[in-house]
Amino acid sequence: MKAPKLGISFSFQAHRGLGEPYDKAYREGLELAAEASRLGYHSVWASEHHGEADGYCPSPVVACAALAVAAPNCRVGQAVGLAPLAGHPMRLAEDLSVVDNLSGGRIEIGLGQGYRPAEFEMFGWPYIKRTTAFEESLDILEKAWTGEPFDYEKENTVRSLWIAEGLTDYYGDLQLRRAGLTSPPEYAALLSNAIQTLQSTSTFQNNPFADLLKKA
Repeated sequence: MKAPKLGISFSFQAHRGLGEPYDKAYREGLELAAEASRLGYHSVWASEHHGEADGYCPSPVVACAALAVAAPNCRVGQAVGLAPLAGHPMRLAEDLSVVDNLSGGRIEIGLGQGYRPAEFEMFGWPYIKRTTAFEESLDILEKAWTGEPFDYEKENTVRSLWIAEGLTDYYGDLQLRRAGLTSPPEYAALLSNAIQTLQSTSTFQNNPFADLLKKA
């Protein structure tokens, strides 16, 4: 039996109620990442939220660059980055490529569409369009990393990036169906079984949005 691969996720939140400065959370986080690397942990991750009083990390790509230096024996990734709020997907592709090169090919890319309207309001982004923006980001990232020139038009493509499911109890069915649009055909049966299992749970049945999810 293979040993499990362990990782640590960092949000770099400061204990503001105790008077802790924001930079302390980052310093201690990097120290912990270095120790995780020394102890043989597989990966370290940075998460993303915006507008939090405790300084929750708003820039996981920058944080990943620092983690890559602090933890030289670990894979480094986002868990997760909010693709619609990252700016133009081409810029995101470049930034992630820089971290991958700086880290010697250790980058892991985890992206989500976001679920908090207030974060989109901060950037003047229409919350209702987050799913379209997310899917277009995946399309463009995949094309950008081929190294070949391309013209982008909306289309269905197979993505190898892993997608954050999030809020499984209420939105898992929608997320699984969306994953079906972005997964190789051989995973279709597995996704279908997962959807059926989710729909049979009491949590799903009591969900006020159950009828909508069944039609998704």
